[in-house]
Amino acid sequence: MQEQKQIVKILWTGGFDSAFRVTQLSRKQIVVQPYYLSDNRPSEKYELNAISEITKLLSNHPSTQCEFKPLIIVGKDERTHNHEISDAYNRVLLNDFIGSQYEWLGCFAEKHVGIEMSIHKDDKAIGVIQKFGKLQKANNKAEGDYYVVDKGNSSADVITLWGNIHLPLADITKLQMKDWYVNNGYSDVMNKTWFCFTPINGKPCGV
Repeated sequence: MQEQKQIVKILWTGGFDSAFRVTQLSRKQIVVQPYYLSDNRPSEKYELNAISEITKLLSNHPSTQCEFKPLIIVGKDERTHNHEISDAYNRVLLNDFIGSQYEWLGCFAEKHVGIEMSIHKDDKAIGVIQKFGKLQKANNKAEGDYYVVDKGNSSADVITLWGNIHLPLADITKLQMKDWYVNNGYSDVMNKTWFCFTPINGKPCGV
């Protein structure tokens, strides 16, 4: 009997980092289920277009082994709220800046335990996690290596915000990702990524 492929859930914005991770996953014999969290920002249509175009490129790439599930778009009205997570986010903000997305991402991950988030080594969130806690390496057949919050050596707020999330890019920089894209024949994918929140006349703002 054919072995059933494991499903890997991942948050995908169409940006450089999350597209890199989706590209990595595409080379594995798994099912990739991407999620996009909508908040009606000006860049949204460009991000969704990038996801669509990258999915087509990867589906036709000779190294692709995965199965792509259709993108699930989660609107603002579908998001759950958790006062404990909001309080943890606000306490972190007293000393360290992290983006507002980490509050609702923590709430989303509470309902999707084990979902991947593509926070890279140089991201401020990794710095906060390591300031108030530790990461530990984990591994499974579907995902390969990834990192999780070490709940025995991390603050309650770090656990509350990131304890349900898998962090496969916590030990890699953007420059290392760029090299991997190029060296493994995915320059076309890299060039389709979109990571500008405030486009001007349909073009990245350049800031």
